[in-house]
This record gives sequence, C-alpha cells and structure tokens, in this order.
Amino acid sequence: ELMSSADWAPLLARYDGRVFGWQHCTLSQSPIENALELVTKLPAGARLHLVSHSRGGIVGELLCRGELEGRDPFTRDEIKKLFVDADGNPRTADQEQLEQLGNLLLQKRLRVTRFVRVGCPARGTTLASERLDRWLSMLLNLFGDLSTLSATPFFQVFEEFATALVKTRTNPDKLPGLEAQMPSAPLIRLLNQRDVKSRSDLHVIAGDIEGAGV
Repeated sequence: ELMSSADWAPLLARYDGRVFGWQHCTLSQSPIENALELVTKLPAGARLHLVSHSRGGIVGELLCRGELEGRDPFTRDEIKKLFVDADGNPRTADQEQLEQLGNLLLQKRLRVTRFVRVGCPARGTTLASERLDRWLSMLLNLFGDLSTLSATPFFQVFEEFATALVKTRTNPDKLPGLEAQMPSAPLIRLLNQRDVKSRSDLHVIAGDIEGAGV
C-alpha cells in the first residue's frame, strides 16, 4: 500500500526534508555496481538511516561493510577466493568493482546508524535459480490458456522475455543483477560469512506465507 501525504509528513519533518530514494537497475547491474554508484554520490561522513525493500537490502548490506569491526570492507584474499567463475577463472569486473567500493567506503567513512531491511533475499532466493524455470513456465501456460491474453502483443513480448531470461539468468555478463541473488552466488557467500561483524544497526522485517487456491 502506498504511503499517503499524511504518512510522509512526519518523516519529512523528522529529517528536515533530507529523505532520498535510490532508483537502481536490478537486472542489468549487480548490487556491487548499484552500491558503487550510490556511495559515489553520498557526501563524506554522512550519517545514514536506510530503509530497503527486497533486493535493495543487498545494496544496503554492502554500504554497511564500511563499518566492519577490526577489518577492511573487503579483503583481497576473499575477493580472489570467492569471485571466480565455474572454471576457477577470476571474475575481473566484480573483483575490480569490489576493491573500488571498499576503498571508497574507507574514504567516505559513511555511518549507517539505522538500517531497516524489508523482505531481503540476504541468503539468495531460489526464485532466481532452479525454480525460475518453473515459475515462468507456469505463468506462460496460464497466460497462454487465457484467450484474452494469448492473442495480445503483451503475451508475445512476455513469452520472448521469459525465454531469454531463462537462457541468460546464470550469466553474470548478461543479467548480473539476477545472478547475484542466487544462493550460490559469490556475493551472497561473501555477505554471509560468519566471522564478520558490523557496527551498523540492522533491523529486519521478515514474513512467511503459504499459497492457497489460484
């Protein structure tokens, strides 16, 4: 449900109008690229209160790496160890962007004093991996059975999009934003290391639902 002007008024008053939204590409860019662009635009020493939804929480997690206790945001060893392809070759673009992001976080010294994360796929999501084929197939079959939809240009476009998405979803060069959300993705493994602590204040709004009926 969208917030009304009455809902926004207390927020704007509390923060004296300093409320900003970050519109970022979620399929064609990786969360690393999203975070790098955002940190570049933020002023040095900024104190941030973050509210994220879904995949935006991964971007927020990357911002919190600037406040890790007793270590740099990303070490060269973990970057080289985790960010390799299936054949063990380095994922050069990811490695370079992470090093750049880590240096920028140290320079900017941002402080994330509040972070509310809503529905974040922090451990990845199976909707981005093996289940994606099933969901898209179900949708295609459903839309195809509806004569009012199957004959429309929308269905043709969706069918082409779904087919292309299934073919390229695991290719970080084609859809890095989707690949980064897979449970086995290097970024997910990086963010879930057990021996890492951040001084940022994290709150989580999570939920669980069960499907019923159509």
